[in-house]
Amino acid sequence: MAHRPDATELRQTYDRAGSTVPAQIMDGVTFLAGLYLAISPWIVGFTRFGGLAINTLIVG
Repeated sequence: MAHRPDATELRQTYDRAGSTVPAQIMDGVTFLAGLYLAISPWIVGFTRFGGLAINTLIVG
């Protein structure tokens, strides 16, 4: 990627798109959804299903 002449321009475009308010809000929502998914076995109470609890922890 370093050999592409437009790599710097693409990086700047992605930085501008990621710094907008809607993008930052979506980052926060995504973080909260992942956090809930990770701790949901203990919130919902299905810790007795070990495989399911481990799976949601890893996915979250």
